[in-house]
Amino acid sequence: MADKTFVEFIIDLTIDYYQTPKEERQRLKKERKNQVTSPYSHKWFGLLPSTIKQLKKSSEKNN
Repeated sequence: MADKTFVEFIIDLTIDYYQTPKEERQRLKKERKNQVTSPYSHKWFGLLPSTIKQLKKSSEKNN
């Protein structure tokens, strides 16, 4: 049953895609490309504190 609904969903997306004019699809693609993305520091913020912590520990062991 779930497979059937997934297939219907994919078919609906495909039909919607082909029913939109080519110029509209190209305009949407350009808009997505020009959107401002968040910098990597925001994306990787969860990794930075652990890295700093490890660097502190390693520097304390060396001293």
